[in-house]
Formats: sequence, structure tokens, C-alpha cells
Amino acid sequence: MRRVRGRVRHLVPVDRRTDGAEDGHAEGATEFACGDCTNALNVCLVRTFNTNVYEPRYDAAMGHREDLLEGAKRCLLEKGFVRTTARDIVRESGTNLASIGYHYGSKDALLAQAYVSLVEAMGDAFEGEGQGGEISGAPGSLDRFENVWSNIIATMREPGSMWRLSMEIVAMGDQLPEVRRHLVLAQRDAGRGLIPLLMGGREEDVPDESVDTLGKFYVTLMTGLIAQWTFDPETAPTAEQLTEGLRQVVTEATRRT
Repeated sequence: MRRVRGRVRHLVPVDRRTDGAEDGHAEGATEFACGDCTNALNVCLVRTFNTNVYEPRYDAAMGHREDLLEGAKRCLLEKGFVRTTARDIVRESGTNLASIGYHYGSKDALLAQAYVSLVEAMGDAFEGEGQGGEISGAPGSLDRFENVWSNIIATMREPGSMWRLSMEIVAMGDQLPEVRRHLVLAQRDAGRGLIPLLMGGREEDVPDESVDTLGKFYVTLMTGLIAQWTFDPETAPTAEQLTEGLRQVVTEATRRT
């Protein structure tokens, strides 16, 4: 094998067939591409078995990472976790199967990252998009609690809400162990991010003790809301009802102290 602008290492299978297995090991127009590309326009040697010819290929490797993420997000919104295949993502992103393993390690790791990215994109809505990003109510107050949860619930009211994907993980997590494992780790970050929204301050200043208590409380509330709004939007609680329920809990707890 000759050199093309440097050494070619770690050849990984890329299946270019339109049908059959996704791992690229079956006979047919299967090729091997360099899994060690680090430059935006790196030259890889490609061997196509049905022609037995080596040829250089330019691959915008680093651009594939973002393309894959955006393609995976679109696939998730259309098909969900279980029905999305690696080929769906490749087709949607205009990349190749090898780039999934190179950039993300696996299809499920990519899907988990795509879901996290979709959630992160909700940040503006949580903070009151259309209201200058301002959240009303003093930090830690019931007014603030109602305002923030009203913003969050508004995202659950939208047709085709992405939150249904959370329920897919809850219901079918056994079929997606790697996705579930990644999202379990992401839950901690979610709790850390919710605390400043409701209590004020900066996310980076939230202590771990608060993440393990208050953060888990907010994530549990969030998960319950997602479940109820997915199951029966007509009877799911509003922010006003949640706030009144919290008010009664606080009042009773204060009275008994």
C-alpha cells in the first residue's frame, strides 16, 4: 500500500451497499476507510472489493461530526430511538458508517448525544424566550417556581414534542442499554442546570450536595411532568396547580415545625 500524504492507519469497514447488514463485512461493494483522519480534508486510501483498486479519497472528516449530530437529531424526531438505524443517520447526514464509530464510538452513543443536544436547545424556552430571556419572580420564590415550570410545560404542549423520546427510553430502555447508560449520566447535569433557573446563581457554582438533593427533586418533577403530558395532556398538571400544591406542602410543613 503506497503512502498518500502520510501514513494511513486503522482501516475500518465502511459498507456502501444499499441493502444487507450494516456492519460492512458482507460481500459486495464494501470499502475500508481510514479511521485516523484528523484534518478537515484528509486523504484516505479506499479499497473497493468489487474493483480491487486503491484510490485516494478526500474526506471532510471533522465536518462529519456535526453533520452526524444534526442528522441523528432529525432521525430521532422522526423515528425515535428504537426505529432509527445507523443507515438512517448516514442517509440523513450525508456521511458514512465509519464516521459514526470514529466520532462517537457507536450509533447509540451518537443518539444519546443527539437527545442531550435537543434538550439543551430548550434552554431559551425554559428561560422565557420572547420575554427577553428574563425570568420573573425572586430566586427561590413561589412566583419564580411557577414562572419557570410554566415555561417548561409550554414545551410539552407543542405538537410532536421531543419529550416523548424520554418516555421511549423509560419504556424500552432494555433494548437500548447504551443509550440509557449515557442518559443516566446526563441526568446529573440536567439537575445542575435546573437549579439556577429556579434558585438563581450560576450553574458552575452549584455544589454537588445540591445536585444530589435539590437537583434530583427537580429532575423527578420534570420526569413526572413529561410522563403525564405524554400520557394524557388534557389532565396533565399546569404550573399553577404545581405551585399551589407546593404552597400547601410548605404551609403545612411550616405549621408543624
